[in-house]
Amino acid sequence: MYFELRPNLFFNRKVILVTLIVFTFRLCFAQSTIQGRVIDHADKKPLAYVNVFLSNATFGGQTAADGSFSIKGIKAGTYELVVSMVGFETQRQTITLNNETLILPDIELSVKVIALHEVVIKPLDEAQRNRYLQIFTDQFLGPSSLAGSCKIINPSVIDFDPDFKTGVINATSSDFIVIENEALGYRIKYLLTDFQYKTIGISSTVSFNGSVLFENLTGSEAQQARWKKKRKDVYEGSEMHFLRSLLHNSIEAEGFMVFQLAVFKNPERPPDSLINTKINHFNQLKDNKAKGSLWRDSLAIWTRYAQLPVIKSKLFEYPLNRSEIFKPTDRDGIYALGCEFDGLYIGYDKRHRQNKNPSAKQVHFDGDFSMVNFTSLYAFFDMNGWVLNPYSRTFSGTWGQYRVAGMLPADYDPDLD
Repeated sequence: MYFELRPNLFFNRKVILVTLIVFTFRLCFAQSTIQGRVIDHADKKPLAYVNVFLSNATFGGQTAADGSFSIKGIKAGTYELVVSMVGFETQRQTITLNNETLILPDIELSVKVIALHEVVIKPLDEAQRNRYLQIFTDQFLGPSSLAGSCKIINPSVIDFDPDFKTGVINATSSDFIVIENEALGYRIKYLLTDFQYKTIGISSTVSFNGSVLFENLTGSEAQQARWKKKRKDVYEGSEMHFLRSLLHNSIEAEGFMVFQLAVFKNPERPPDSLINTKINHFNQLKDNKAKGSLWRDSLAIWTRYAQLPVIKSKLFEYPLNRSEIFKPTDRDGIYALGCEFDGLYIGYDKRHRQNKNPSAKQVHFDGDFSMVNFTSLYAFFDMNGWVLNPYSRTFSGTWGQYRVAGMLPADYDPDLD
């Protein structure tokens, strides 16, 4: 996952740009099973108690004494199978299920070897670690109200490697980070591959990546009912909801409306190279106490150029239809989301109060909006809604608020949950 915090290009307030890997699936009643065995690459002996799970879903378990595993009750779709054990290299592979029993060849795990050139994580005193842990928790769980109902159970598995010169905070985990989410009723096991948080001036960026397994918490009937309602509240208007609506051609029926947001270089701002050259030149005249006042006016002008925004944006007034943002590809079952590198402004109103032909100024979304900016021409996803190039877009607005605290498993079904 990738998050970038910076002044918004269209709205005069700070928002969160978010890239999330989201797996969504067709809802069906038929189910699939995955079977296999995990062995040691070195001696070919079976490995017991290995974690085997489908990332971002609720399906998973551990291998038996003979290294075998069987994951049942899986809905059809495309998944990332993760095989992980402390001390061994994690294995990941993409699998596609179509209401069948899939028997995999033996999966071999190799002992994890630490190369000599790898950075050794520096020990931190208690005060430093507590400070970094607080920053990590805030950025990892996100700024939504749900975060207050989440608790990291085993923070000791998180290893921090700060760069004291640059202020960058890096982190990894030696095992699953276990998060109890009392708001949504999930125990989340997050195998953190990398985490980085840094600030540059008024901008901040945070990125993290890993594999996730969801487990349902046990609770009373009242708790189960509360969790069910809260999960549906989080789902409605989410990216998962939007992608499923897009796939089923029901965007407007589900309460979404999409507008084009043109993003372009500011024509009033000269290139950085020219700005820096001019500022350095006139600063040298200043340092050399050059006669005359021309350099003062020129320095002021080029300093103002440097303060102009690099990127500008323009929100188009009338909504886009599905055909303008959703396209088939030459690969069967693979689709593309995009708007010729322009962004998308996506509003959601569950009460469906939009006019038949509204403009962006007339639509009421109760503040429930998201912006999608593309770093690639298209975000490609399959028939189940799994984005194949997840870092192809960033989010801001509502979709940027939840992070781990607001994550729902890919197999979540609001009608069956």
